[in-house]
Amino acid sequence: MPAFPSPLALLVSPRQASQVRRFRRDCEALGVAAGLLAPDPEAFGEVQGFALVLSGPDLPPTSAGSVSAGPVSADIDRAASLLRGHDLRAVVPGSLAAVPFADRLAARVGLPHNVQSEVASRSDLRVMRVLFDRFQIPLPPPGELLGAAREALRHDLSGLQGPLTLRFNDLTLDLPALHCADAASLQQTLKLLAASPLAGAALWAEPPSSGQAYLADVVVGGGLLRQVFVTRRVLRPGVPVDTAVAEAVQAPTGGRDALLHGQDLGPRDDQALRISLTRIVKAWSLVDTALQVEFTLDSHARTRVVTERVRTLPDASGSAALILEARGYSLERAYLAHRLGRPVVGLSPPARRCYGWLPGGRSLPPVLPEGVSQVGSSEADVTSGTMLVSDDPASLLACLVSGQSPGAQSPGAQSPGALESAG
Repeated sequence: MPAFPSPLALLVSPRQASQVRRFRRDCEALGVAAGLLAPDPEAFGEVQGFALVLSGPDLPPTSAGSVSAGPVSADIDRAASLLRGHDLRAVVPGSLAAVPFADRLAARVGLPHNVQSEVASRSDLRVMRVLFDRFQIPLPPPGELLGAAREALRHDLSGLQGPLTLRFNDLTLDLPALHCADAASLQQTLKLLAASPLAGAALWAEPPSSGQAYLADVVVGGGLLRQVFVTRRVLRPGVPVDTAVAEAVQAPTGGRDALLHGQDLGPRDDQALRISLTRIVKAWSLVDTALQVEFTLDSHARTRVVTERVRTLPDASGSAALILEARGYSLERAYLAHRLGRPVVGLSPPARRCYGWLPGGRSLPPVLPEGVSQVGSSEADVTSGTMLVSDDPASLLACLVSGQSPGAQSPGAQSPGALESAG
């Protein structure tokens, strides 16, 4: 197989066609050719502009409902043999399911990758919590592994009265948590999950965290924190059980909660966050990667950052769009640049305005508050949703809360019970 004259970056098992388009543009901007390795590349439409397109049925799947334990080592050898002769410079995962495969492939061909010693804790919530506790990373209250929904329904759940947060133990599923207000909504949630493609997915139950919820989008280069962007999550006050479960089954659909970007944490909280982030990087021996950390600021201890969930992949939903609009910084391009060993450019000064994100399926108020306007993202295909901007954080927050109210949901959803979106 002849080698291509230009260096090549490879995207492995993306989940959305928009990712493929952005990766190609990022490669062009960084001066490398784009390659794609996926179970079914044709599913992403035209792949014009890609110097190399490879497929294989045993690669990490792209649908959440069919995520397996990961590819066997023979697949690494096969992929490496197909890449022989190419000037491969970087391997980038396109989904959480592809992260272990991409790192192993990069290691196999001698490219930058994350250390594999703690790979199990990056995909298993229970194992992650044990490891993080060892590194003194503050965590939510102790929880319990329920097993799969269909199994949990056979057990006595009378001791779980709620409120409870249900999380999928398999982190590669990349699915939101579900908050059950009481025992009835817990039973209904389990029944709906048991009848869905996620029937076999193990669940973790824990008391809900207190305090304000946030996202931290983090770029790691050379094992150090390079950029940290904080975005506030505006949780939905009440979501029908069937709607919340349907959203999980139909993933990926981007973030489920509204977001507010442009308000920094106070110095003490920011320092506590960076300490936790540094410990996560150390616990997982991360080198060149991107993280999205879900955390809360404990309402009982101002500087206690409670880490709830960590994604070892650049965000491709609402917070990424807000960061790109507010700071001119692409998380995905920065991730690729660090993998290529290239300098990262494009970070604008801190935004003096606040930016809001309302996910697809929500409705804006009939009349926007004074000073709040709708804007188009400079990267419109990041994910479906509506972006807003304002100089007044309070007015923008009120608008986002209004758009998140149960009455603002897409029509047609029946409401046999209520959940709060917790992830």
